[in-house]
Amino acid sequence: MPILGSFGAAAARGFGETAGAGAIDVEYLVVAGGGGGGKDLAGGGGAGGFRLSFGTTPLSSGETIAMAPGTPYTVTIGSGSGGASSAAEGQNSSFGYADGTFSATGGGRGYGGQISTPSATQQGGSGGGGGEGNEGGYTPAEGNDGGSSTAGGGGASTAGSGSTGGPGGAGAPDANISGTGDATYAGGGGGGGYIGNSGGPGGTGGGGNGGNRPGGSGNAGQSNTGGGGGGGGADGGGPGGGGGSGRITFRVPSSNSLTVAPGTNTTGTTPGGDKYAIFTVTGTVEVS
Repeated sequence: MPILGSFGAAAARGFGETAGAGAIDVEYLVVAGGGGGGKDLAGGGGAGGFRLSFGTTPLSSGETIAMAPGTPYTVTIGSGSGGASSAAEGQNSSFGYADGTFSATGGGRGYGGQISTPSATQQGGSGGGGGEGNEGGYTPAEGNDGGSSTAGGGGASTAGSGSTGGPGGAGAPDANISGTGDATYAGGGGGGGYIGNSGGPGGTGGGGNGGNRPGGSGNAGQSNTGGGGGGGGADGGGPGGGGGSGRITFRVPSSNSLTVAPGTNTTGTTPGGDKYAIFTVTGTVEVS
C-alpha cells in the first residue's frame, strides 16, 4: 500500500490555529480496515492502522491537519479483508486536507496452514500472524507486528502473541475525541487453535477470536473498529474471520462546524462545546 500524507513535528499546530488563507486546524482519529484471519492452523489478521492527533495517549501525535473552510474533502473508510483463503490486507482509510491526503494502512492478513509461503500481504498497519506492522513507517507507529505465523495478529498498542493460538494484540484508546467516552479500536485477531490449546482471543478493540481445533471458524473483526479477523482452527480446514471496517473522527473548536455526507455519518457537540463528526462509511466532510 502507498504511504500517503505523513508529516513530522514541523507541521504541528495548536488546536484552533489557522494555516494560511483562513484554513482551520482539525483533530482526527483514523482507523483503517482490518486484515483477515488465515485458514487452518492460522494466524489472526492484523488490525488496521491507527492514527490519532488528539489527547495525550502514547499514540497521540499532537499534530493537527488544516482544512480550507467551505471545501468538501473526500473521506474514505477502508473495508476489512475477507477471511480464510480470501484473506488479504485490509483497505486504507484516508481523507483529503489542505496539503494533500492523510492515510492509515490496512491491517495485514494472517498466515494460513494451507498457504505454503508467507506473503507480503501479511504486513500492514498492524501485521497479521507472521507479518510486520507500521507498514506506512509513521511516528508514532500506526500498529505493531503479528506474533509467529500461527499466532495472533498485531494491534495498535501491542504486538500479537508469539505462540500458536495466542491472543491478538491490544487496540488503543481514542482519547475521548468525540467527548462521548473513551473507546478502543484496532485490536488484532486471535490465532487459530491446535493440539492442547484453543483459539486465541481477539485483542481489545474489535479483534476476532481464533477458531478452536478441530476446524473451528475464526470470528470476524468488529465492524468500524479496524479489528483483525481470527485465524481458523487446525485439522479440518477451519476458515478465518474477515477483518472489520475502519472509521474516521474529526474534531474542531466550538466556533467552527462540520458538515458531512451521506447522512449515515454523524455530527455532534462535545460537553465542552467542540464539534465532532464520525465517519463509518465513505463520504465527504466540510468545515466552516
